[in-house]
Amino acid sequence: MAIAGLLGAFLGMAIFYRSAGFLGFANVQFAAVKTKPSESPTPPVSSDAWQRAVVESGLSAVAVQTFQDAVLVRSGSGLIVSSDGLIVVPVDVVPAGPYVYQVISADRIIRAAVVARDYARNLALIRFDASNLTVGNLETGTTYQVGQEFILTGKLVAISKPTMFAQRTTFAYQVGDIPILDGTPNAYLAGAQALTGDGGIAGIVYIRFGRIYLITADVIDAFLKNYLSIPS
Repeated sequence: MAIAGLLGAFLGMAIFYRSAGFLGFANVQFAAVKTKPSESPTPPVSSDAWQRAVVESGLSAVAVQTFQDAVLVRSGSGLIVSSDGLIVVPVDVVPAGPYVYQVISADRIIRAAVVARDYARNLALIRFDASNLTVGNLETGTTYQVGQEFILTGKLVAISKPTMFAQRTTFAYQVGDIPILDGTPNAYLAGAQALTGDGGIAGIVYIRFGRIYLITADVIDAFLKNYLSIPS
C-alpha cells in the first residue's frame, strides 16, 4: 500500500512496527527557519492537510539506531538539518559510550558519528556521509495553544528498512519552558517530528517518566547556531 494511503488510513494512531568541515561548503543547505505569529484560537486542520504534512516530513526523517556488541540498545528518529548529512536527535537516542551508531535512510544503512551533545537541551548532532538531502522546515517563534493538535511522525526500522509512523497528539500543558504533549508515550516516538497543521516542524519529542516532551524548534535552532559558532 502506498505511504499516503497507509497514513491516511491510520492517522490518529501509531502505525507500528563536530566535524565542522561543512562550514566552508558552498552548496550545503541548512535547516530553513520559518517564523510566524501565534494564532488564537488554533484553526481546525483537515485530514488531507495532515496527510500531506506527514508524507512531506518523511523526506527529512531518518531512522537512527545505537548498538553495543552487535545488540540494539537504543533507537529513534532523526531530523535532517543539513543537506550533507547532519541529523539532530535527542541525546537519549545516542548515549555516550562504547557504542556504534547507524542511520537508515531509504534503503541505505550508514555508519554515523556523534559530533555534538547538549545535555541541558537533550539534543545531539550526528553526521553520516550523504549529499543532497531534504532538510526539515523548523517553525520558530510560534506560541502554541493548549489543545492544539500535532502529528508526531518519524521512522523506525522494520526488516532493515525505515518505516513511517504517525500519531496524533495535543499540547496539554507546559513545565517551565518545556511543552508536554497528550498522547500515548510509545518508546519509538523518540526523535519524532511534531508537525503543525501547515506542515512546519514545531520540534522533536522525547519520552521521560511516561510523558511526551517537546524540544521546540526555537531550542533546536539555538543549539544549531551554537554549533555553527564553534571555530573549526
